[in-house]
Amino acid sequence: MNNPSRVAFTLFGRDVYWYGVLMALGILIAVWLTLKEGKRKRLTEDDILDMCLVIIPSGVVGARLYYVIFEWASYASNPIRALYIWEGGLAIYGAVIGGLLGMFIYSRVRKIRFLKLADCIAPGLVLAQAIGRWGNFFNREAFGEYTDRLFAMRLPVDAVRSGDITEKMREHMERINRKFGTQQG
Repeated sequence: MNNPSRVAFTLFGRDVYWYGVLMALGILIAVWLTLKEGKRKRLTEDDILDMCLVIIPSGVVGARLYYVIFEWASYASNPIRALYIWEGGLAIYGAVIGGLLGMFIYSRVRKIRFLKLADCIAPGLVLAQAIGRWGNFFNREAFGEYTDRLFAMRLPVDAVRSGDITEKMREHMERINRKFGTQQG
């Protein structure tokens, strides 16, 4: 799979991207795992589902806010675009911060120990992050440093943002170009 499509399917004339599909799948599995952990910690299903109804939107808002803050130059001339989440731009750090903040508030309101709730969400959060990383694969982003190992992403240079190509990757491309006398960008 050298150049996978970013689009999973089209629904009512709108493209639905693999990144979103995988994020949704990760969230659903995380909720399911959190329900299982909550039961082990003697929390009610309602406590867990109510918490998820707080932390998921808090996480999405945090993810977007974090992204917009660090990409402000892209939004400064038209700040309303910061609300256009369908154009992309979420950051996992912001999602975790926003979700934890939402969970902290929830724990205070419901008078449930924050660390007890954190223990419940930890396995799901880790697994959701792992599933979500596959979305980065389809988006051709956050793929790490150059490697020639078995599971290396082998994407055409023109399928990747030029800013994501590191110096080590450029050196490898130049070495290949010299060896085979080709141009790769």
